[in-house]
Amino acid sequence: MKRFFAALLLAPIVGALAGFLAVMIGSLFAGNAHERTLLGAAASASFLGFWALLVCFAFTAIAGGAAFAYARTRQRRLSLGVALAVGVAGAILFSIAAVAGRDLTGEALMFPALALLCSVATAWTFWRVAFAEANA
Repeated sequence: MKRFFAALLLAPIVGALAGFLAVMIGSLFAGNAHERTLLGAAASASFLGFWALLVCFAFTAIAGGAAFAYARTRQRRLSLGVALAVGVAGAILFSIAAVAGRDLTGEALMFPALALLCSVATAWTFWRVAFAEANA
């Protein structure tokens, strides 16, 4: 049970950090004039990182809780492939809801890419912390 709570805390942080770093780097190199400064890039990345942390925590609590409960009741460990598939499915569902009714331009497609990055980082970290020890 300690592994589950550790994964519940750590996985959303890693997912949000992945999104934060991607936006920070992207803003520094391809942002507008304000975002090309370190302070402007950090402000944009912090905004996204905060919301990514909340979404990743909800995703981890729901999907991770269900996966952990399944693994404990069935006495079967889940594979990394299953964890990543759940992460990709979560990113797809969240992205569909977010871009519904919008023109799919380059900027609109950046959100699904960030959602995919954050969810895969979250799912991988959750699996490593909650299940990998049991796999060894």
